[in-house]
Amino acid sequence: MPLEMTDENPMIPYQPPMPADALPEIVVPDAVAADDDRMWVQQTERRIRQ
Repeated sequence: MPLEMTDENPMIPYQPPMPADALPEIVVPDAVAADDDRMWVQQTERRIRQ
């Protein structure tokens, strides 16, 4: 079933007034820091070869 577009400019983001307590942008600077050990997650069991 094809999608029927009724908006004449469907690629324009939300334009109505934002709620009073909404942040204008949500940005996490340095979200994936290369030197932050907390970002490491073990993917498999660690096996020590003997």
